[in-house]
Amino acid sequence: MNFIDQELQFFILQSLGLLAIMFPAFCILSIVRNSNAFKKRGKLMWTLVVILIPIIGSFLYLSIGREKVLNTEIQSNIQ
Repeated sequence: MNFIDQELQFFILQSLGLLAIMFPAFCILSIVRNSNAFKKRGKLMWTLVVILIPIIGSFLYLSIGREKVLNTEIQSNIQ
């Protein structure tokens, strides 16, 4: 029984570690790919935020910065 608990703990730790790597990587790729939505300073700022505080910075980018990207995409589709 103790072995199963250790296995589960190891799986959870691995999953969180993978998430901590993939989540910021996704955000950085999104920042780089959407170059027309940000000015150079904005792109640099979001990249630094995501790199320096990965989990919190990623959530901030997805909740605040990504909204600007979506608004820019909508406006370019209308025109």
